[in-house]
Amino acid sequence: DTNVCSTDPNIRVVVSSKGALQWGLLYYDGPFKAGDKDWEHPDYQATATRELSGDLAFDQKQCIFLSRVYAMRTGQVLEIKNSDPVGHNAKLDGLTSANQSIGSGASVTYTPLFQESKPFGVSCSAHPWMSSYIIVRDSPFFSVSGEDGTFQIANLPSGIPLTFKFWHEVLPSGSFTVSVNGKSVTLKRGKLELPELTPDEQRVLNIEIDASLFNDAL
Repeated sequence: DTNVCSTDPNIRVVVSSKGALQWGLLYYDGPFKAGDKDWEHPDYQATATRELSGDLAFDQKQCIFLSRVYAMRTGQVLEIKNSDPVGHNAKLDGLTSANQSIGSGASVTYTPLFQESKPFGVSCSAHPWMSSYIIVRDSPFFSVSGEDGTFQIANLPSGIPLTFKFWHEVLPSGSFTVSVNGKSVTLKRGKLELPELTPDEQRVLNIEIDASLFNDAL
């Protein structure tokens, strides 16, 4: 499929000219009370079983998954699209596994039944260099950093400390040190403790990661 597939490499670390890291994942890693108004905002309740299609779909073009990291909730329905003029095969290695052929211009759906503790791999048997990751969580408190390195998680519960995890496919799975708002913080297995929020508080986290962590992993 050389007439279709891009010759660009499958880049694992994407950093802008200003040092902004794309495809960094931050997600809540603690107990969650679905349907409880103190935990789940009505906006989240309304989308708990939504179909992630259209602009929210998991797509592939020129034999590249457009989402290097994709985050969704348990029970949501994900459309996996094939925007190429050649066939693909989506192999999802999660607790809810799937291995589906997708014809040119076609799509399939994926509905995960279980929460994942970390992202799982997605690949294409027809084009083995293609790779991506999906994480499935019961709670809606997650975000993947964009091209500008920013992320946003809205409507968190207030009054209790919250434990998050920061993940990037190249960073070590054990402990590593980052800077959070100018302070050195060691993340043990990626865990980031967020002190309790007050009602209507907006908190900014400026997370800086030393480039050597990526160089060592690569």
